[in-house]
Amino acid sequence: MEEYKCQNCNKTFANKQLRIVHEKIHIGQKTHKCQYCDKTLSSKYHLNVHERIHTGEKPYLCQYCDKTFIQKNNLIVHERIHTEEKPYKCQYCDKAFSRKWNYLVHKGNHTKEKPYKCQYCNMTFNYKQICSDHEKAHTGGKRHKCQYCDKSFITKRKCVVHERIHTGEKPYKCQYCDKTFSRKWNCIAHERFHTREKPYKCQYCDMAFIKKQKCIVHERFHTREKTYKCQHCDKAFSKEHHCTEHEKIHTGEKPYKCLLCDKAFASKYFCLIHERNHTGKKPYKCQYCDKTFTLQWHCSRHEGIHTREKPYRCVFCCKTFVSRNECDIHEKDHTDVSPVLTAHRPYDTEVNNGKNLVSQNNNGASQELVKIEIQEYDPAIREQPYPVALFKNAFA
Repeated sequence: MEEYKCQNCNKTFANKQLRIVHEKIHIGQKTHKCQYCDKTLSSKYHLNVHERIHTGEKPYLCQYCDKTFIQKNNLIVHERIHTEEKPYKCQYCDKAFSRKWNYLVHKGNHTKEKPYKCQYCNMTFNYKQICSDHEKAHTGGKRHKCQYCDKSFITKRKCVVHERIHTGEKPYKCQYCDKTFSRKWNCIAHERFHTREKPYKCQYCDMAFIKKQKCIVHERFHTREKTYKCQHCDKAFSKEHHCTEHEKIHTGEKPYKCLLCDKAFASKYFCLIHERNHTGKKPYKCQYCDKTFTLQWHCSRHEGIHTREKPYRCVFCCKTFVSRNECDIHEKDHTDVSPVLTAHRPYDTEVNNGKNLVSQNNNGASQELVKIEIQEYDPAIREQPYPVALFKNAFA
């Protein structure tokens, strides 16, 4: 059978027409304009698929259940849930996958291959799209401006995703439940809670993770790496958002102002909580009973009473939690982010599954590290989404 090869890359196609449509991606030719928005597409087929987002048309019906889909490919992937077909088999181990993307991510864990190299620097990447986005940082600056605020972005794709914060658009729907998402990647990560798939494996132990970032943070616990350094003091953190929140203690910055009074806050999260005290708004309703809640994580925690499900797992140990915020609080017991807990200790604190570790103090002498017991937190603090001590200067 004759294959038609793209002149710009190594992709091959079953017929000439498919190759022509593909080559338009390289030359940037987009002749088909959406009648509902300003988007232009490279083929009539892609235009028809895109316009179904506007019209709500879902012509592809699952033969095993009542679900319908915009694209035939999404239907095929969905039906594999029913048939349990996994056509993508790993050549390095016995694992098999229903989605090609999940297979490629898993394969990368074996090969550590990064075939796409930036033409302006020495960085290499797993995926072509990530490499292309990186190269635009060298050449284009931030040319794509949000139409709703002053933010601008290197790529149009990132700008479109950002604008969904303003519009509330969530085009990606979970194929296992009714949840929707503004980002495709968040939808894929969420679906792994249903499938129990954990493609990212720690290179130092047997733990595996749904998200790559969680795996990276976990591996820093093995290596003691803390890449995010406070610009005001000597503290360092394994998570960027822990460092950002810590720095506000130094700067006293409170950029988030209550719309209903004069109070200001260091955290948008705390500002939102405060405003709901004014309005009495409880937007989160339990799907199993009539209870409503001010905060989503309170609602998720409550629903766990009904389901007994604990989908959030600590990146440092095997504990699981009903809500993401409870998991974050627990992880901070491992990562030493509270100045109140560590003020009386001349050395860094680490914990690994409840065992004491040995590290070096500033003088190079070996010291046994004390175990951080969760009981050291005040019980009231443990009910908060973040340790209150971390934000002692957050409120006016």
